[in-house]
Amino acid sequence: MPLFPLICSFFIAAALRIVVMLSVFNLTFFPIQKYDGYIYILKALEITQGNWLPIHTHAIGLPIFLAPFLYLWGAHSIFENFLIGIIVNAIIGAAIVLPLAWLAYRLTRSTTATIGTIIMFACGFPLIISESILILTEPLFTFLFLTSLCFLYKAKEKPFFACAASAIAVVAYIVRPNGIIILPILIVSYLLVSKEYFSRKIIIVALMAIAFFGSAGPMLYMRHTTFGSAFDYGENSKYFVDRYVDVWG
Repeated sequence: MPLFPLICSFFIAAALRIVVMLSVFNLTFFPIQKYDGYIYILKALEITQGNWLPIHTHAIGLPIFLAPFLYLWGAHSIFENFLIGIIVNAIIGAAIVLPLAWLAYRLTRSTTATIGTIIMFACGFPLIISESILILTEPLFTFLFLTSLCFLYKAKEKPFFACAASAIAVVAYIVRPNGIIILPILIVSYLLVSKEYFSRKIIIVALMAIAFFGSAGPMLYMRHTTFGSAFDYGENSKYFVDRYVDVWG
C-alpha cells in the first residue's frame, strides 16, 4: 500500500476540516454546536477534575478521549475548550482514512482503487467535512469501528486477532450506545470468513464475547449503580427511530 498518498490524504482531510471550522468560527464568532457538543465538553472538563460519573442520555467515551487534550491545554474559556474539541474531532475524522485505506487495499489489492478511495474520503464528501465543526461521536466511533474490522480481517491469519477486534469494539460501544451492535457484526463476520474448524470457531467467538463484556463490565456496572440499568440511555435508548425528532417525541 503506497504510504505517501495515504499521508497526503490524511493531511488534506485534516486541513479541510480545520479550514471549515475556522471559516464558520470567523463568520459566527462562536463555535456552533448541537447541544450534544456542550454535554461532551462539560463532561470532559468534569473528568479533568476527577468526576467520572456517567451521563444519563449519552455515552462517556468521547469526553474521556477529549479530557487529556483539554487538561493539557488548560483553557479557562468554554469557547476555547470548544475550539480544542473541534480541532481534535477534525483530526480524528481525518484519521478515518488510515483504517479505510488499509481495508480498501486488502480487499481490492489495487493501488489505484485504494488511492481513489482515500481521496474520495479526504475531499469528496462535503457532509463529512462540514460535520467536523460539530463535537459529535461519529468520527471517533467510525475510526474505531473500521479499526476493529482491520483486526477482524487479520483474524483470517491469526484467530486471536478477533479478540482484539472485540476489545476495540468495546471502546466504540463506550463512545456510542448503539456500538453494542458491533459485537454481533464481528461474530457473524468471523464465522463466515474464518476457515478454522467449527469447534475452534466457537471457542474464538466465546473469547470475543468475554473480551467485550469483560472490558465493558466496569462501565456497565457504573451505569447500573447510577441509573438503575446498564443499558438505559434515556431518550437516546431509541436506537431504531426513523427521524431525529422522534428521539425526543
